[in-house]
This record gives sequence, structure tokens and C-alpha cells, in this order.
Amino acid sequence: MCYRPIYQTVGSDRRMGLLIDEDVRYAKPYLRKGLRHPLLCLSCEGFIQREYEDPFARYWMSGRCTSGYITTDEQRVQVYDYRTFKLFHLAVLWRAGVTAARFGCVNLWNEVKIKRHEPRLRDMLLRGDPGPPSAYAILGRITIHPSRPHVWSPKAISLPVSVSINRIPGYEVMFAGARWLWCCSSHVPNEILAHALSEDGTIPMTACSLFDEDIMDLYRANRHRLGRLSRCAL
Repeated sequence: MCYRPIYQTVGSDRRMGLLIDEDVRYAKPYLRKGLRHPLLCLSCEGFIQREYEDPFARYWMSGRCTSGYITTDEQRVQVYDYRTFKLFHLAVLWRAGVTAARFGCVNLWNEVKIKRHEPRLRDMLLRGDPGPPSAYAILGRITIHPSRPHVWSPKAISLPVSVSINRIPGYEVMFAGARWLWCCSSHVPNEILAHALSEDGTIPMTACSLFDEDIMDLYRANRHRLGRLSRCAL
């Protein structure tokens, strides 16, 4: 479910993810290839990887976009391209909304309910149409290491949790060195758009510590959903 260049950052030197159980400190159940659930044929998977996922890995995961923007003051971060950057995020949202992937008896993505939005999101991905910024707006904050405030921290990953953003339904998730907010609405009001990805390829972002209280709430929500198991890793 999580694109490989993202979950590889939380792996060991052997590029394997580590599932953390805070009560069983000696156990190390490595996940060699992430948690998977096949959704698309090879042709469509290749299309999404080539068009949306590879550019994200090449430009965002390399740190090119965030270099020089690690500050608590809001700055407009220039991403590589509005279209492919937004469609990458919509692809993750769509996958999370339609998958039935489970860990044991737990459906990891059961909070993501895109329902009536699913056909439109799928069509946008297939046609390569990101829509206007007001449709499924993307917001974000750069995550930094708590003891090194000028160091970008791309290794924290969380499951998405449902949130309300000025009464607009959405989802909060953390990966790739940022805390992302996805608005699950085809029309987002201007007060939210002022802080969202725009068509000029910029997104207003501030830096936040991984130990900020709102991020700790995200960790707690993940632990609540999985019992004692957490998919968050520092």
C-alpha cells in the first residue's frame, strides 16, 4: 500500500520495515516488502508508478523540494509539478479507500471511506487530471527531528486518520517527511485553499517537530486502532 521508496526509509540496513510493539521490546518482526493488497493489473500499476510515484521519489524523497524550507515560518515550498504531485497523493488516498489489506484481524485502512468520491478519483488518476486546487485539496507540514530542528525527518510513517478541516471531511497521514492533510471534498472553500497546494506548484508549509502534541495525537490514534501495535516508527 505504501510506495516502496517511502517505506524503505523506515527499514533496517536490509531495507525491511520494523513493526513496533511497545510491550514486546525484544521482538523484531521484520516486514520485507511492506503490507500489500493487489488492486490493479500490472499495466495500471506500471502507469501509476511511472507517472506519479517515480517523480515523487525522484524529487520529493531526495529532499530537493524541502531544501532550505525547514523553518517554523510558513513558506511556499516549490514542488516539482502540480499535476503529478497532486495525483501521487490522490493515488495514495484512492488505494487506502478501496483496499481490504489487513494485519491479522485488523483492517488497517478502515477509517478511509471515500465512498461516492471513488469513481471520480479513479477517473482522475486514469486520465491524468488533477482537477483544480479546490478539488481534493492537499495541505502539509514538514516534519523535523525533535532534537535537531534543522534536520528533515522523512522516516516517520502513520496510518491515515479521519479529521474535520473547517467542517470539511478529510484524512491526516504522515509519510515522506511531512504531515499531510487530504480534503475529501470536490469543492474546498477559500480559507482552506490559502494553505493548500496551488496550480503554480507551490504549497505553504511550516516545520513541526515529531514530538508536537498534534503529531503525538496521530500516534495515539494509530495505537488505538491497532491495539498495542503501532505502525509509526521514528
